[in-house]
Amino acid sequence: MQSFPFTTLPKGPFSFVPTLDGLAYSANVTWSIFGRRWYLNLTDSTGAHFLTTAVVESPPFAPIGSLEWDSLRQIVVLTAAAPHGLPVGGVAMQTIRGCSPDSYNGLWQMKVVSSTELTYVQTSDPGALVALGSFGRDIDLVDAYFSISSLVYRQGVFYTYP
Repeated sequence: MQSFPFTTLPKGPFSFVPTLDGLAYSANVTWSIFGRRWYLNLTDSTGAHFLTTAVVESPPFAPIGSLEWDSLRQIVVLTAAAPHGLPVGGVAMQTIRGCSPDSYNGLWQMKVVSSTELTYVQTSDPGALVALGSFGRDIDLVDAYFSISSLVYRQGVFYTYP
């Protein structure tokens, strides 16, 4: 993971060099007077324009209250520390971070069971839980363009994954 703090004067440009799918790109974040928002502009190593997209902030992650593996149903039951706000009965792609062992972490398709409970399929025992992390939704600014990398903006910082 790389991180790039968004350090710009109000409405001034900002640049950084993320590595996406193993290649370095030049990223320039500019303010559009007409759109009244920030835009991410990526160019490849030859200087050719690759992508322009609006910068959309991912919502903050929420703390996990508990995680339990149900061996009978082969699912993990995630209980949020507070109501999560997702529609009950729906399905949501959520990312878990900061848990130990690492087998709990990752992007999961979760069923929303109640205002605090979500479940997702995990066919093998992830191990005894040592540390709880958080969960939430990443808005990947380059989702359709890269097969293994993501670029996420959250709380004043750009992050690349993996």
